[in-house]
Amino acid sequence: MAETLGRYSAERQRLILDQSIHAVMHHEGSGSGAADGIHRVVQVHSRHGEVPIEPTLYPVWVESLVESLRETDPDWDATLEKEWRAVIAPVVDTLVELHLAGPPGYSRGGGIADV
Repeated sequence: MAETLGRYSAERQRLILDQSIHAVMHHEGSGSGAADGIHRVVQVHSRHGEVPIEPTLYPVWVESLVESLRETDPDWDATLEKEWRAVIAPVVDTLVELHLAGPPGYSRGGGIADV
């Protein structure tokens, strides 16, 4: 992970983190903007993306995010943690599912999917 993010300035890393958190938080929102955010995350972090992320790292990201929130939010409590996790879980499931599905038009059988 450090090798991947190390090529970006600290400011750029903060922007990337901010964008990814917004994509997660607005995933369940209405409108195409919510879907666009998650699809952008999938494009960037898929096997063929600019910054590929293995699906096994998403739980690590969730735990790091929750730990950071716990340490920095004075109003953090068990209820808020449960709410955050409830929002994040379906997004992580979607990211993993789309990662495993491969690029659009790809069939897991190895050929082009019927579109």
